[in-house]
Amino acid sequence: MEIFVAIVQGALTAVFAVVGTLDLMGRGAPEENFVEVGLPGGFRFVAGALELLAALGFLAGFWYPPTVFVSVLLVIFLALVSVYAFVAGPHRKAPRLIAPAVLLVAAVFVGYGLFH
Repeated sequence: MEIFVAIVQGALTAVFAVVGTLDLMGRGAPEENFVEVGLPGGFRFVAGALELLAALGFLAGFWYPPTVFVSVLLVIFLALVSVYAFVAGPHRKAPRLIAPAVLLVAAVFVGYGLFH
Protein backbone atom coordinates (compact mmCIF):
# COMPACT_ATOMS: atom_id res chain seq x y z
CA MET A 1 0.00 0.00 0.00
CA GLU A 2 2.82 2.43 0.85
CA ILE A 3 4.38 1.98 -2.57
CA PHE A 4 1.09 2.67 -4.34
CA VAL A 5 0.54 5.80 -2.22
CA ALA A 6 4.05 6.99 -3.14
CA ILE A 7 3.38 6.38 -6.84
CA VAL A 8 0.10 8.33 -6.72
CA GLN A 9 1.83 11.10 -4.72
CA GLY A 10 4.54 11.32 -7.39
CA ALA A 11 1.93 11.45 -10.14
CA LEU A 12 0.07 14.25 -8.34
CA THR A 13 3.35 16.14 -7.97
CA ALA A 14 3.98 15.91 -11.71
CA VAL A 15 0.42 16.76 -12.75
CA PHE A 16 0.12 19.83 -10.54
CA ALA A 17 3.62 21.05 -11.46
CA VAL A 18 2.82 20.86 -15.18
CA VAL A 19 -0.70 22.29 -14.95
CA GLY A 20 0.36 25.08 -12.60
CA THR A 21 3.26 26.03 -14.85
CA LEU A 22 1.03 26.04 -17.93
CA ASP A 23 -1.55 28.22 -16.16
CA LEU A 24 1.08 30.73 -15.07
CA MET A 25 2.81 30.80 -18.46
CA GLY A 26 -0.45 31.13 -20.38
CA ARG A 27 0.17 28.11 -22.63
CA GLY A 28 -2.84 26.38 -24.13
CA ALA A 29 -5.25 29.32 -23.80
CA PRO A 30 -5.92 28.96 -20.05
CA GLU A 31 -7.36 32.47 -19.72
CA GLU A 32 -10.09 31.71 -22.25
CA ASN A 33 -10.85 28.46 -20.39
CA PHE A 34 -11.40 30.33 -17.13
CA VAL A 35 -13.54 33.01 -18.79
CA GLU A 36 -15.57 30.33 -20.59
CA VAL A 37 -16.73 28.83 -17.27
CA GLY A 38 -17.50 32.19 -15.69
CA LEU A 39 -14.31 32.93 -13.75
CA PRO A 40 -12.18 36.03 -14.30
CA GLY A 41 -9.31 35.45 -16.71
CA GLY A 42 -6.79 36.57 -14.12
CA PHE A 43 -7.85 33.72 -11.88
CA ARG A 44 -5.45 31.56 -13.87
CA PHE A 45 -2.59 33.15 -11.93
CA VAL A 46 -4.21 32.26 -8.60
CA ALA A 47 -5.01 28.73 -9.78
CA GLY A 48 -1.52 28.28 -11.22
CA ALA A 49 0.16 29.45 -8.02
CA LEU A 50 -2.04 27.19 -5.88
CA GLU A 51 -1.35 24.24 -8.20
CA LEU A 52 2.40 24.83 -7.93
CA LEU A 53 2.11 25.07 -4.13
CA ALA A 54 0.21 21.78 -4.13
CA ALA A 55 2.94 20.19 -6.25
CA LEU A 56 5.62 21.46 -3.88
CA GLY A 57 3.68 20.13 -0.90
CA PHE A 58 3.29 16.71 -2.48
CA LEU A 59 6.99 16.68 -3.37
CA ALA A 60 8.10 17.80 0.09
CA GLY A 61 5.76 15.18 1.54
CA PHE A 62 8.22 12.47 0.59
CA TRP A 63 10.54 13.82 3.29
CA TYR A 64 8.13 15.67 5.56
CA PRO A 65 4.65 14.08 5.31
CA PRO A 66 2.64 16.87 7.04
CA THR A 67 3.07 19.05 3.94
CA VAL A 68 0.84 16.60 2.06
CA PHE A 69 -2.06 17.64 4.29
CA VAL A 70 -1.73 21.25 3.10
CA SER A 71 -1.59 20.06 -0.51
CA VAL A 72 -4.72 17.97 -0.04
CA LEU A 73 -6.52 21.04 1.31
CA LEU A 74 -5.38 23.07 -1.72
CA VAL A 75 -6.61 20.35 -4.07
CA ILE A 76 -9.97 20.23 -2.27
CA PHE A 77 -10.29 24.01 -2.67
CA LEU A 78 -9.35 23.89 -6.36
CA ALA A 79 -11.73 21.00 -6.97
CA LEU A 80 -14.61 22.83 -5.28
CA VAL A 81 -13.95 25.94 -7.38
CA SER A 82 -13.84 23.76 -10.50
CA VAL A 83 -17.10 22.04 -9.62
CA TYR A 84 -18.77 25.39 -8.95
CA ALA A 85 -17.45 26.88 -12.20
CA PHE A 86 -18.38 23.91 -14.35
CA VAL A 87 -21.82 23.35 -12.83
CA ALA A 88 -22.98 26.88 -12.00
CA GLY A 89 -21.08 28.71 -14.74
CA PRO A 90 -22.73 30.13 -17.84
CA HIS A 91 -21.63 27.21 -20.06
CA ARG A 92 -22.32 24.16 -17.92
CA LYS A 93 -19.49 21.76 -18.72
CA ALA A 94 -20.33 18.66 -16.68
CA PRO A 95 -18.00 16.33 -18.66
CA ARG A 96 -15.08 18.52 -17.65
CA LEU A 97 -15.71 17.58 -14.02
CA ILE A 98 -13.95 14.25 -14.52
CA ALA A 99 -10.38 15.57 -14.20
CA PRO A 100 -10.96 17.58 -10.99
CA ALA A 101 -12.87 14.64 -9.51
CA VAL A 102 -10.06 12.18 -10.28
CA LEU A 103 -7.42 14.54 -8.87
CA LEU A 104 -9.53 15.11 -5.76
CA VAL A 105 -9.95 11.38 -5.14
CA ALA A 106 -6.23 10.77 -5.72
CA ALA A 107 -5.23 13.57 -3.32
CA VAL A 108 -7.58 12.35 -0.60
CA PHE A 109 -6.25 8.81 -1.13
CA VAL A 110 -2.67 9.99 -0.63
CA GLY A 111 -3.62 11.98 2.46
CA TYR A 112 -5.50 9.04 3.90
CA GLY A 113 -2.71 6.63 3.00
CA LEU A 114 -0.07 8.72 4.74
CA PHE A 115 -2.00 9.55 7.89
CA HIS A 116 -4.05 6.42 8.45
